[in-house]
Amino acid sequence: MTTGRVFIGSLTAAALLAAGAGPAQATTTIRFESTGSLSGVGCGAGVVACGTGVVAQFGSASTVITSITVTPAPPCINSATGEATTTLAGGTLAISFSTLRCSPGEADVVLSSGSFTITGGTGVFAGASGGGTVHSVVPPPPRDPPFIRSKLSGTLTLP
Repeated sequence: MTTGRVFIGSLTAAALLAAGAGPAQATTTIRFESTGSLSGVGCGAGVVACGTGVVAQFGSASTVITSITVTPAPPCINSATGEATTTLAGGTLAISFSTLRCSPGEADVVLSSGSFTITGGTGVFAGASGGGTVHSVVPPPPRDPPFIRSKLSGTLTLP
């Protein structure tokens, strides 16, 4: 009788594992901090802006913004939503963002703030998620080349 129960229990466990009901996978959530500069100059076809920076705990990074939608947002200058890819040693992070650009009244500064969401990744970042806030300083035109200094602060969850 005991042998029969063990056998049935083993079959049940095997069936659950085959159906995807296996043991829960552990995830790790860490603080995500990124600083860098972006420019719209020399980025190549299909890229809105590109640049370099540093992601804490992961080192040097390069980022490309592949799409952006800008709409008027009175009393501020505009709002922007878009998609970016950040490349680090070991893989990439896919990031979506939404920001609001306002002028604090200083002639040479535009401030942008909003949120970002990590929507996935490749390599060691496959299945990544997370998000937080983004703050940027955007000098208005004419700048040669135009650039943006940004800081992202939040969390990164890795499976």
